[in-house]
Amino acid sequence: MMNILFFTFHELQISNGVSKKILYQKKALEKNGNKVFLVHIKKEKNDISLYIEDRKIATFHNKYLWLFNLYLLNQSVLPFVKEHNIKHIYIRYTFFASPFTILLLRHLKSLGAKIVLEIPSYPYDKEFKTFKQKIFLSWEKCWRLQLAKKVDSIVTFSQCNSIWGRSTLKIKNGIDFSKIPIRLENKVIANNFTIITVANIAFWHGIDRIIEGLNLYYHHNNANIKVYLKIIGKGDTRTYDSLISLVRKYELGEYVSFCGEQYGESLDNFFESADLAIGCLGCHRKKIKEISSLKNVEYAARGIPFVYSEQSPDFDDMPYIKKELPDDSPINISELIEWRKQINIPPSEIRCTVEPALSWEQQMKIISDYFHR
Repeated sequence: MMNILFFTFHELQISNGVSKKILYQKKALEKNGNKVFLVHIKKEKNDISLYIEDRKIATFHNKYLWLFNLYLLNQSVLPFVKEHNIKHIYIRYTFFASPFTILLLRHLKSLGAKIVLEIPSYPYDKEFKTFKQKIFLSWEKCWRLQLAKKVDSIVTFSQCNSIWGRSTLKIKNGIDFSKIPIRLENKVIANNFTIITVANIAFWHGIDRIIEGLNLYYHHNNANIKVYLKIIGKGDTRTYDSLISLVRKYELGEYVSFCGEQYGESLDNFFESADLAIGCLGCHRKKIKEISSLKNVEYAARGIPFVYSEQSPDFDDMPYIKKELPDDSPINISELIEWRKQINIPPSEIRCTVEPALSWEQQMKIISDYFHR
């Protein structure tokens, strides 16, 4: 059995998709026969505390400068690594490249550790839109190649063979099937049609394309079927507010609901009432053509037909998905309804197309096997 330190500068929250993914990955590594210690943060007023599992190991008294406090990072992490004889480090990258984190990795390497770095979304430069974000990106770009030299391999969900001069381990986004309930049988589409999208909302999700489509559907067509859009999640405030403004502009408040973050039975109920789910419709906005989307896997596991616009080898040929153009054009709502009426695949059959190949246990076995080499 290997001891693995799973390093993430992320605050775990029960309703957050990233948090769920991290916990699923940890559980999957454990199912593959490893002992996993999860490093994460908690925000406490103006402070940030660093935890390993439930044990607080350090508190940084300025939440804006904590990553630069190499002394505290070293004094908290390195003794733990030595104490538990940890030789395998899995790091989820969140743009923290700097001279300070490079030195931390150098110290970990000096202890004989094998380090892999997961880049959750690549390429990601186009995700930085505001002036402040671009300044931050400029700083990060100065150091990320040096950071990569301190890792043994980079984990990617893309098809890239090499990133930043390092060979890659290619995995796909998976799920914990035990946590995702399957829908009941499809309901008959009659006078109402419900669309659901679940996201940590960002501009590349392209939800505005659905709203633009609803505007055309209701104001320029004969809308015989009432179509409702349920937007679940929050995310980027700028994008979220722009979607609210768009709904007000087109007077679609009766048909578009902003439902906030949902989880557990409440989220399950939203899926039960939905006829169709929406994946990403704007990956082209960050210059990504092909992606392994966690959202798509979760939709398939629940057994609901869905729509997206990127290239996805796992789903492109499936009969229960509809591909939209990778541009900013409004989504044709009438076409969606007519297409969906033709899909009579039972939810259980949809789920079978992704289970068990896209389970986290299968995907993280790739990492576990790499550590065993």
